[in-house]
Amino acid sequence: MPDWFWYVVSPLVIGGYFYFQWTQKRKTKNRYEKLAKKRGWQYDASDSSLARKYRGEPFDWGRWDKAQHVFRGPWRKRQIEVFEYSAAIKENDRAGDEVTRRRQFQVVSLKIPGDFPEVHVEQRGVVGKISQKLGGGGLQTGDERFDAKYAVTTSHPEFASAILTDDMRSWLLSTNQLENNPIRLVGDAILTWRPGPLELGDIEPRLQLLSTFLDHAAPGGR
Repeated sequence: MPDWFWYVVSPLVIGGYFYFQWTQKRKTKNRYEKLAKKRGWQYDASDSSLARKYRGEPFDWGRWDKAQHVFRGPWRKRQIEVFEYSAAIKENDRAGDEVTRRRQFQVVSLKIPGDFPEVHVEQRGVVGKISQKLGGGGLQTGDERFDAKYAVTTSHPEFASAILTDDMRSWLLSTNQLENNPIRLVGDAILTWRPGPLELGDIEPRLQLLSTFLDHAAPGGR
């Protein structure tokens, strides 16, 4: 194959790839703008201030983080803030070598009145269950079934205990919705997240999860 072939074809291939990426991004932006207009929300393609707004996982996992596809607006008498968060995260590949990959997370949050201490609730995985059996693993409520299923970490145990009422624990024990959706209450927001890019069909079910959590909380946690 003659050398000139690569000088001609390579720019066309590279140019075609970037054009395809640009058109896909444009289609996504148009689709999100239509949804925002339909729901009465505001849409921003990016907002650098959100990348460092929250702390804890997954926001402390990587570098060069950014927030894209941001939705803000009303939902059932509350204000939402939904966005796609991404960061360059170090991890090991199948060969055990350390690599850096950009990972995406969908973040869904509801605004709540007040300024509350941090409470993080998630279902225990295998490591969490072992930690709990060894006497670690966060706040212990005294409810053995709940403590075996959920890990609760907080900067204010008294406040967390007030939220985790009998009704709240009963509801959490009856559902597995937190298996891939940890919940964090902090400051004036309650949020959840999951790995992967933002998907429009995922937003409302997670808003409903957060709303239900607040409905089961004690009055001081609403």
